[in-house]
Amino acid sequence: MYPFVANVSTYSVVLALAVLVGTAVSIGIASRRGVLNANVAWGLALVALFSVLGAKFHGVIERGGNFGTFSAELSAGYRYQGGVLGAGLGVLLLRGRLGGLSPLALADVMTPGIGVAMAFVRIGCLLNGCCSGKVCSLPWAITFPANSQVFNTHLRHGILESSAASSLAVHPLQAYFGLYSLSLAALSLWLLDRKRFDGQVFLVYLTAAGLGKFVLESFRFTTIPVVQQAALVVGVLGLVTLVAIRARSAR
Repeated sequence: MYPFVANVSTYSVVLALAVLVGTAVSIGIASRRGVLNANVAWGLALVALFSVLGAKFHGVIERGGNFGTFSAELSAGYRYQGGVLGAGLGVLLLRGRLGGLSPLALADVMTPGIGVAMAFVRIGCLLNGCCSGKVCSLPWAITFPANSQVFNTHLRHGILESSAASSLAVHPLQAYFGLYSLSLAALSLWLLDRKRFDGQVFLVYLTAAGLGKFVLESFRFTTIPVVQQAALVVGVLGLVTLVAIRARSAR
C-alpha cells in the first residue's frame, strides 16, 4: 500500500479530502432542498471541523491523554464515535444561528455527507494499511506488501516469516467499512424526503452505524474492545431514542 506519497501522509490527504467532499455533499443537499444560506454553509463547515476534532480527541483519550508528534497525530488516531459526538456538539452550538433551520434539521441534511466522508476515510485506511482484518482464505481477501503495518503485525504475532514477500491474506475490512458507509449515505438520502420528524435521519444513521460498526469490528485482526463497546453504546442510544420518540408520538 501507500502510507506516504512524496513524504506526505496519504491518510492525512485522504482525511482532508473526505472532509471537503462530505461538506460539499451536505451543501449540495441543502441547496437542493432550498434551505441553503450563508449561515447554513458556514454551519456545515463548522460541524465538519468539530467532527474531526472530536475524532482526534477520542483517540487521545483512548491512549490515556498521551499526544504523539504532530505528524503522527495528523495521520492516525481518529475514532468514529468521537467524531459523531463532535458533530453533535457543533450542531448544538449553532442553535439560533441558521436562519430559521433547526439544528436537528441541519443534522439530517449533513447525514448523507457523513456517510460519504466516512467512505473516503476508509480509502485512507486501506492505503495506510491500518484497521486491517483477520486472516482468511476468502476469494476477496487481500494481502499487504512487506514492511506495511499489516505485514509487521503478522510478524509480531509469529504467523509470518520475515522472508515473506507480503502479509497473509486478510479480510478487506477497510472496504467493508467503506461500502457500509456508502450504503448508509444512500439510506440517509432516501429517508430525507420521508422522515416524520427533524433529527430522524441522523438518529437512524447513528443507530445503523453504531450497530454495524460493532459487528464489523469483530473482523479486525486485533479487536479493540473499547472501540467495539463504544460503537454498541452509540447504536443502542440511537435506537432507544428513536423508539422513545415513536412511542411519544403514538400517544
